Amino acid sequence: MTSLISISEPEDSLAYPDGYAVVGIDLGTTNSLVATYSTSGGVYVIASDAKNLLLPSAVCYTDQETFVGHEALKFISDPEKRVFLSTKRYTGPLSSDQKQEIKSIYNEEQFGAYASFNTSAGKKSAIDIAADILLTLKKKAEFHLNKPVRGAVITVPAHFNNTQRQATRLAAHHAGLPVLRLINEPTAAAIAYGLEKKKNGYFMIYDLGGGTFDVSLLHLSDNIFEVIATGGNPTLGGDNFDRTLFDILCRNHKQIDQKEWIHYRLAVRSIKEKLSSETQSEYTLLTPSGDNIIGKISRQQFEEATNHLLQKTISISNTVVRQSGVPYDDLDGIVLVGGATMMPAVYKELKNLFGKNPLNDVNPNCVVAIGAASQAHQLASSETKKSLLLDITPLSLGIEVMGGLMEVIVPKHTPLPTTKEEIFTTFKDGQTGFTLKVLQGERNRAEDCHTIGSFNLNGLPPKIAGSIRIRVIFQIDVDGLLSVTAESIDSDHVEHLETVWTNELESAGEDKISSEIIEKDIIIKHKIEKKMEAQILIQSVDRFLQNISKTEKNKDLVDRITAQSNLLKNYLDTNDLEEIDINTLSKEVEQLNIIAKET
Repeated sequence: MTSLISISEPEDSLAYPDGYAVVGIDLGTTNSLVATYSTSGGVYVIASDAKNLLLPSAVCYTDQETFVGHEALKFISDPEKRVFLSTKRYTGPLSSDQKQEIKSIYNEEQFGAYASFNTSAGKKSAIDIAADILLTLKKKAEFHLNKPVRGAVITVPAHFNNTQRQATRLAAHHAGLPVLRLINEPTAAAIAYGLEKKKNGYFMIYDLGGGTFDVSLLHLSDNIFEVIATGGNPTLGGDNFDRTLFDILCRNHKQIDQKEWIHYRLAVRSIKEKLSSETQSEYTLLTPSGDNIIGKISRQQFEEATNHLLQKTISISNTVVRQSGVPYDDLDGIVLVGGATMMPAVYKELKNLFGKNPLNDVNPNCVVAIGAASQAHQLASSETKKSLLLDITPLSLGIEVMGGLMEVIVPKHTPLPTTKEEIFTTFKDGQTGFTLKVLQGERNRAEDCHTIGSFNLNGLPPKIAGSIRIRVIFQIDVDGLLSVTAESIDSDHVEHLETVWTNELESAGEDKISSEIIEKDIIIKHKIEKKMEAQILIQSVDRFLQNISKTEKNKDLVDRITAQSNLLKNYLDTNDLEEIDINTLSKEVEQLNIIAKET
């Protein structure tokens, strides 16, 4: 367990005068909410309008005005207007699957690393769309509270990587909204549940939102919220269930075109929501041409078609519990978060798995915003007793080292904030610089991990390999944002990397890493390490041969060393990594070592 003694909140000194307000914001894929703390001592969600608490995360641009939420949805069937929905899924660099998804939904090719949409108001990115949603929430809060909002705690999926967290901060900046802190959505839910229900113990937060799935295991005790383990899938959410239901409707009604998903999207979601309370849903769909399509679908049909999606979340949940080391029987509760958890199959599956009723007595749609507002109030108040929030890194962080391996510096599930450092040395004789590539992931090879960014450390004095020491320092703040420093211990050279945007990032969930892949990774890592050992030995032998004079006395030894070194070089040159036999390579290295020691 993490030591709690020396950890304190860095924002304890924050305090806002009575003329200003702070809020909590759940910037969701499907819906967004803003909540605040009331003078009566409670937290509540500020209504989107007279009829709705939730603000749909929908934006429509015209050449004169920007429409957000329900106002944007009014244009959903207008062929002349484009309504952007669920664009939170495209925060950060796009994967090839996401580019194909955007082409399918919006009929737009994505040539760059980041989502870019053509609108009547010009090009708009996912960050621009998020900024307009945040601005709308800010204005609604200011109108309701009759005072300016000067700070917000904004929630993000626990599996949001460094780039996506920076993008969220940038969207808030565009909206003129100072960020007090970013916190993970499951953690915010735990705050809301713990503070409102006064509960202690181990809780699993099962968060199935519109576009992402997160699960975290936390320990709640006396205002301390400690995240022990976390997992998730950044591209799995309620939208996937909607799309599967739409596929069923397309098969049942030939007049529905798959390319018209945007037109039918809200109607499909309405059918899904109806099946949460009824065993069968009768529906009438309006086609773009104005015709009516009448049909019905049962809950059983829907659950059978989407069971594979649900099982993915169950598999991830099982993995997180195992990683936490907390026995199933010691779990005090499973807290449901996100509108998609209202599907009866979710409740039933979790109850069967863990043998206890999941907790949904705090509105799953509102619990994240309530937790964010509670945290915002604590950060901004000089009087309120603070709760200590101990979040963790969802994935390991490190750098690429010689041989293309990932060297972990900050292991997965490290409590935040944290500072870690490691010492590295130069690999080649005369090396005067190197490129430091910062990675995130659980794979052994750098090419299989996410690239966060890279920078160069140059101007090193040319010396023998291994004689120059480089200190690499990773610092991660409470928001999960990373900075990296590399400095030469023996000189004044220092380089620094703040988090950057890179087009090399792919969104791949940890749940995709099978045991077969892990086993193959271990074999490849062993081969790479042995290859690096061989190359270092060859380099050392070459240096020895350059500095020794060949005489009659040592001629045989020098010839044997040269011959064995050449054999080893030839083996490495004529075999790629997949073809290298680790036993053969080990024998060649061992033989060269034996001969070299005779000197």
